[in-house]
Amino acid sequence: MKKIKIFLLAVVATVFVACGGGVDTTTMSSGYLKGDEVVAAMKDPDAVIIDVRVKDQFDAGHIDGAKHIPLADIKNSVDVLKPYKDKKIVFYCNSGNQSGQAAKILEDNGFKSVYNADGVKQYNYNLVK
Repeated sequence: MKKIKIFLLAVVATVFVACGGGVDTTTMSSGYLKGDEVVAAMKDPDAVIIDVRVKDQFDAGHIDGAKHIPLADIKNSVDVLKPYKDKKIVFYCNSGNQSGQAAKILEDNGFKSVYNADGVKQYNYNLVK
């Protein structure tokens, strides 16, 4: 019985880490946007929406007007985003994990208005190809 409890605890911990691991967005100073808030931000000329998913996922469907900067590119060069430092930067991905990592990277590099948003699996955005 004890082995079963330990096994179940290990499974639950693994699922928790795999599904939600990465960045705790509740400790970020900028914040988190729900899908409808992202849709509103799309109308703001001072907002930049950035899809951090891989190219195949972006090409399969993305938020209209979103820039494509994969997480790996953000990790390797924050300079890519310096032109947007004074704008509201909204990151999204599939689930919020990669976009949360991207937001945290920018926060750690002095960006002030950075947001992680609901992913495409969490909100029914009107995606375009």
